[in-house]
Amino acid sequence: MVLDFGETCLIITANEEEDSLEVRAAQRPDTADFVDVSECEPWTRFVGKKFGWGWLTINQLGAWDGLMLGFEAAAPQIMLHVADSSIRVGVIG
Repeated sequence: MVLDFGETCLIITANEEEDSLEVRAAQRPDTADFVDVSECEPWTRFVGKKFGWGWLTINQLGAWDGLMLGFEAAAPQIMLHVADSSIRVGVIG
């Protein structure tokens, strides 16, 4: 998954062996094979809003298994988490 913030992107992948997230900041990768979901729920609520905060969640094994994001707010509004070796997206609140 690529979250495009203009000059910088967050690249988020699921580590299938550990059911954890790997997050890194990078320049925009070649996204020709990606599916653009910016006009799909829940992303339409957040596209174009200023990114404010991010939180990593840690499971009982010490692995990063989730990422919460807040846009134009100091509270998390969307959560990405790993389940069954894939990234799931949900809205908070």
